[in-house]
Amino acid sequence: MVTIKSYGSSSAGNSYIISCGDTALMLEAGVHPKKMIGVNWSIIKGCLITHEHGDHSKFADKLVQSVGFDIYSSTGTLEALPVASYRTKRLGAEKVAQIGDWKVLPFLVEHDVSEPFGFLILAPDGSKIVFATDTYFVRKKFIGVTHFMIECNY
Repeated sequence: MVTIKSYGSSSAGNSYIISCGDTALMLEAGVHPKKMIGVNWSIIKGCLITHEHGDHSKFADKLVQSVGFDIYSSTGTLEALPVASYRTKRLGAEKVAQIGDWKVLPFLVEHDVSEPFGFLILAPDGSKIVFATDTYFVRKKFIGVTHFMIECNY
C-alpha cells in the first residue's frame, strides 16, 4: 500500500515522500532535510523535481551531499540547478524511467520555467500516482489513477 507524507506544500517549500513497503521516492527538494523528521533516507531510491523554482528545488544539492541518492528531472531544470552533475539523471517527456522498483513517466505541464514536468508514477504495488504542481493546465489524460497529488498554490 502506498503511503504519502507531505513535509511542506507552500511557497516556503515543497517536499513529499511516497513509500510502498521498503522502498520510497522523494518528490521535490524544497524543504531542508533536517526539517523532514522521521524519514528513513536509506529506502529512498531518488528525488523527482518538477522545476527549478527554489520552493521545489532549493535543497537538491544538500540532499545529494548528505543522503546520496540521485536527482531526476528535465534537462532544462537540471541545467538551472546548482547540483553536482554526477548525481543528476535527465528524464525525457513521455519516456518511462525505472527508479528502483518504481516506474516514472514524466509529462510536460504549463508553467513559466524551462521544461516543467509532472509525473505519472507507478508504485511497486501497482498504484498509479499523478503528481502535478505549479501548473495552470495539464494536457495529458490518465486512466486508472489511484492517487492524485496536485499542489494548487500557483
